[in-house]
Parts: sequence; C-alpha cells; structure tokens
Amino acid sequence: MSTPLTTAIQTSSMAEYVIKEVTLNNDHDVLMATVVATNPDGGQFAFYVYRNEERIHTQWYSTTPSLRFDTKAEPGLYRVLSFLLSPDGKKITKYSKPIFLHPT
Repeated sequence: MSTPLTTAIQTSSMAEYVIKEVTLNNDHDVLMATVVATNPDGGQFAFYVYRNEERIHTQWYSTTPSLRFDTKAEPGLYRVLSFLLSPDGKKITKYSKPIFLHPT
C-alpha cells in the first residue's frame, strides 16, 4: 500500500527533466542567460560561458536557472552551455545560440 509520501517520491523520481531552450542576451556588456526547462523547481542549474570557443567562466550548481556575466567589453563570439541536474542525478545539457559582441 502506498502512502502520500511514497506517491510524492515516486512522482518526483518519474518526472521528466528537459531543457527546452537557453536564451542568451546582452545588456551593456552583461550577458544574461536563462534556462527554460520542464520541472525547473526540482533541478539544479550550472553554466559555462565561452568566448571564441574558450571556456572563460563557470557558475556552479544552484537552484537559479539564470546567469549574469560581465564581459568587460571583450569582443568575441559568446555562447553558454547550461546544465540541469535532476534530483535523481541525471545531467542534461544544452547550448545557447551564440552572439557576437562588439564587431569592428
């Protein structure tokens, strides 16, 4: 016989976690990335920031599905790799579309 707690745990562990999209915008040299995901309340999020294919920043796991990063006006092609860690330990990743800052 299942109890309400057992049912809640089973439902949580059977939930599907998917990153639908990673948006990336620039506002006055600050990159803003946001993860749009199914079941975001149950997961943890982390981010890698790349400039010209070189990883330049890591934001470790937290419950916040967004990132703010000051580019310090460094020109280049930027993109973000996002990670979603589900409660059962499954890791899902997705890249943002790249954006080019300060073209000359």
